Amino acid sequence: MATARGNTRALITLLRTRLDELEVYVTRVAEATGIPPAHLEKDFWVTEVLRGASNASGATGCSVIFKGGTSLSKAHRIIQRFSEDVDLVVILPEGGKSAKDSTLKTFVAAAESTTGVEGLVDSSSATKGVKRKATFAYPTTHSSALKPGVLMELSTRGGALPNRPLPIQSLISEHAQTVDLPVDLEEAAPVNLLVLKPVRTLAEKLILLHHAATEGDTQRRAATARHYYDVDRLLHDDDVLSDLQSSPIDVLAREVTEHSRAAGLPSAMRPRDGFSASPAWDPSATNSAEAAYSAVMDELLWPGAPRASFAECCHRVHELAKLL
Repeated sequence: MATARGNTRALITLLRTRLDELEVYVTRVAEATGIPPAHLEKDFWVTEVLRGASNASGATGCSVIFKGGTSLSKAHRIIQRFSEDVDLVVILPEGGKSAKDSTLKTFVAAAESTTGVEGLVDSSSATKGVKRKATFAYPTTHSSALKPGVLMELSTRGGALPNRPLPIQSLISEHAQTVDLPVDLEEAAPVNLLVLKPVRTLAEKLILLHHAATEGDTQRRAATARHYYDVDRLLHDDDVLSDLQSSPIDVLAREVTEHSRAAGLPSAMRPRDGFSASPAWDPSATNSAEAAYSAVMDELLWPGAPRASFAECCHRVHELAKLL
């Protein structure tokens, strides 16, 4: 393969149609960064699903907001762990259920176009004109503990404010030049999306962990353990701490709870004395979460990333009790 300095290499139109070359990018970037190949590979396909969502937004005129843990890693660069799902809020105009459902289908079809992979819709969880999930089972040569495929979750009822526009690239596009690989790739073009601001995501994760600690069983507390890392990194981010001064957590938490309940999702009110009063941040009361936290950090955290212990995650919430 010619390098970026060569002139003999033809322009690659779509790297996804040249899986052998995609594997070269994955392998070389993995060697240079220490990021597991399976993470790099899946991140490439996550980015192309997001590209489809951006294209559909332009075609339909409906704003789409990228949110959740994946937005914290891919857009805001606050967390350094792999987050797998594509969580999107679609803002639909007035209309009947059929028209709204057709628009959600347009978003899935657009992601099928940018990935070249069929989106397998989970009909059991779909609500006509309200929400739709589709999994894109991309071709892979890497075995890992990651879930198979990229899950695209479209909702019309999630919180969408505050947000801001941000460019998004795949990790292999970001690191290609540093490992002397060409970047004349169609997939190297940034994806421009509205992204939920991290302070709102912080409120969502605080409520999620509080609910798991107060109403969830052992399995639920273990399944949500990765969010302790996210909360800790968010609470070490200067912009997030600044935003908490202008967007008080009690206001954000109420908004999150109301949106969750309207969507029929499990939720909980913020504790009267703030989130530091929740058993979620009492290490002696969350043994199942602590054990799962260590395991999931070993699996998902990238080399060199800051890693707080479970006790340190809890301490940070107590340290900022007045803000929370």
